[in-house]
Parts: sequence; structure tokens; C-alpha cells
Amino acid sequence: MGPLYYHGWILGYTFDGSNFTQKYVFCTTPNGKAGNTPGGADGGIWQAGKGLTADASGNIYCSVGNGSFDANAGGNDYGMCYLKLSPSLTVEDWYAPYDEAAQSASDLDLGNTGLVGIPGTNRLFGGATKFGSAFLLDSTNLGHFPADAAHETAIQRLNGFSGAVGQNPIAWDAGTVKYVYFWPGGSNLIQLSYDPTVGTFSPAGIYKQTSGLTGDGALAVSAQGGRNAILWAVGPGDSGSPVLRAFDATDVSKSELWDSNMNAGRDALGSTGHFQFPTVANGKVYVPTGSSSIAVYGLLTPTATTLPVFRLYFPGSLDHFYTANGAEESAAEEAGYGFEAIIGYAPPTGVSGTAPIYRLYNPYTGEHFYTVSQAERDYVSSHLGYTYEGVGFPVITSPGTGLLPLYRLYSRGWNRHFYTTSQAEHDYVIAAYGFNDEGILGYLNAP
Repeated sequence: MGPLYYHGWILGYTFDGSNFTQKYVFCTTPNGKAGNTPGGADGGIWQAGKGLTADASGNIYCSVGNGSFDANAGGNDYGMCYLKLSPSLTVEDWYAPYDEAAQSASDLDLGNTGLVGIPGTNRLFGGATKFGSAFLLDSTNLGHFPADAAHETAIQRLNGFSGAVGQNPIAWDAGTVKYVYFWPGGSNLIQLSYDPTVGTFSPAGIYKQTSGLTGDGALAVSAQGGRNAILWAVGPGDSGSPVLRAFDATDVSKSELWDSNMNAGRDALGSTGHFQFPTVANGKVYVPTGSSSIAVYGLLTPTATTLPVFRLYFPGSLDHFYTANGAEESAAEEAGYGFEAIIGYAPPTGVSGTAPIYRLYNPYTGEHFYTVSQAERDYVSSHLGYTYEGVGFPVITSPGTGLLPLYRLYSRGWNRHFYTTSQAEHDYVIAAYGFNDEGILGYLNAP
């Protein structure tokens, strides 16, 4: 038996409304043979399950795994390359790292993740590769083959990431800055900031990441254009079972907004398929599972017994605003507040075992203040310049199963109060920002 080898293929079809007809064919390593170059013929296109990337002109981009490479010598074998193909699948441009031969021989793929376009630019991002590098490329000039590190032709080559197989990168356009997210295997979730004014990740080598969530995760972003973005990630859990997590897409180093294990009896994800990605549509998050089904997550429908408590933030005055009134939440967003999370579900007003949360506002500092104490309410309104705005929402007065404590914290340095139902967030703001715990105002039903 002769040597066994394979190639990477892309097939192009036309559709006449009834039938598909094959019209174009591209092979990544048409002349390569097993053993004639490090890595053999090979050159698979697998990209951890990601599809091909395309631009507005119909050009197609892909990454190629380890395999035969001779494009630098005028050949047409493209192992370990990022490729730009025309709509008819001819090679328009390519890039291969200067160390492709050594990495290919060690089965350290360039092509273990696909490429993502950075919105509104001609930049492409690929990585992290099996050899721990990530690449920022110019789609109008990918760069071909740099002679060595000193003559790098990629816009940026970022090194030092985990080389374990992870998941594909995604991007979000936040307006003045654009973010790229990826989650390499055995690593934390990583967020890079792209600066359109200079055309690079800036500052180079500096990035944000989660803490203590090593593994890998499939990602998606939901947003209202350039605001209120949530990064969704299907990643590892404490017990090894996958967990759907929600992060603030502007800063993934913050405590997560929600995860499917917070109320595991209701929301636990269970197993998932290999290289499966969350999809966001119609206000819901859809996650393929390992049991031939799709888990669907969305906001709980408010009932007569519970109302969602929204948390919003206004950066101009550093004010966190909390309300269980949907119309008030929408009006606050129109006024410039950004939605952050639903922190819990409030009980109905006037039910036994509940108490009102009084809401006050200081027009001089722009801060809202919340208390369950009538005496405190009267004191801050008469002595500290606050205006009483009424009852914000009720809370349950005693702890119980399925209930979350509503913590109140205060920072003398910031002169601001903060309220949260997350123990992790509570601990984080104390450790990172010097807040003091002022106690529990009451309890909300878990989201």
C-alpha cells in the first residue's frame, strides 16, 4: 500500500432555483505528496468547524492546516496559509508565517481556527493557532511569506497564547473601538481592542481576559448596534459540563452577568456537540446540545407574581439605576443609560413577607440611592440633598430557596453606592475598588 495523504478542498456550486450544479473546485495542495515536504500533502480546511469568510466583493477567505507549501517558490501548494480566493476559487492572495515549515512538521496547525473580518475595516484576524500565535492581516495585501521575524509582513503577529485547540474568533463594532474575542484551549477568554485610527490592536500585547475559566468556548455577540452588547460563551463548568455564560462585551474581565448554572435546576445546559456555536436571534440564545436537541434561552415571561429588576448604568455620573418598570427602563436607555443585567425578579407589591425599596435621587451628584429603611429615607432626603422618587420595587424580607440577596455597598473614594445580587460581583468590587459592604436590603427571585 502506498502512502496515505489528503488535501483540503473547496467546492463552488450554482443554484438555478431547483438544483445545485458544481462549477468551481479548489484544492489547497494539488501537487503535494506524502513525505515530499514536512507535513506531507495534507492542507486540510477544518477551522474548528467554522465556515468560510467572505467580503462585500464576494472574495472568500480561509485558513489551511499543516501540509505541503511551495507558494513562496511560485508553486500552488498552500499548506499553513491564510488564503484569499476569488468567487471562482482562484487564489488572489496568501500569507504564510516565516516559521511554517517547523510548525507544519510538528502538526501545529495555522488552520485550527478560521478568519474573522473586523467590521468596517479591511482587517482580518486569525488565531489563536496551535503554535500560540494570532495574526492581524490586511485583506488587500495579506503579505505572502516573510523571510523571518524581523521582516514580518502581517500587520501584527501576536505570540504567547495557548496553543491548545480552541474555538473561533468573533468581532463586535463598538463604534470608536472594535473588539475581537477568542477562547483558546486551556486558556481564559481573551478580548483584544482594535483602534481604527491606527489600524492595529492597541496597545499591542495588552488584552483583557476572564479569570479562572480556563478551557475553551464557542462565542457569539448580541448588541443594539454599538451598545448594550453581551458576549455569549459556551464554555467549561466546575463539574466539566458545559455552561452558557453571559459577559459584558466591553470588558470580559468583569464578573459574568449570568450563567446557566445560577439556577441549574431550571437552566443547566448539559452536554453539547463538538464545535457547536450559540446563535442569537429573536431575543433568544440557541445552543445545540449533545442529545440531538437545541436549548433555547430567553427572558422569563413576567407573571403576576414577579417582575424583572433591570440594572442600568450611566457613565457620565457613574450612576447605577434599578427599576422593575419596563417603560421606565426603556426611557432610561433613551436618556443614555446602558442596560447591564436583570439582577433578579421582584415579588408583587403588598404581599406578606415583602418590603418596599425606597428610591431617591441626588441632582447634585447624579446618584440614585436605595433603602428599605423609612428613617434612612427621611434622613437622606432632609439632610443630604436627595429627592424621594417613590418605591422602586419590593423585595422579600427573608432568605429562602431560589432567592438571591440584594447587597448594598459603598465606596467613600468614589462616593457611590452599588447594588448587586451576585456574590462574585460583590466580592470583586470590594477587592478591586475598595467598596464596603453595607448589608443586605432584601431578597429577589433568581433570574
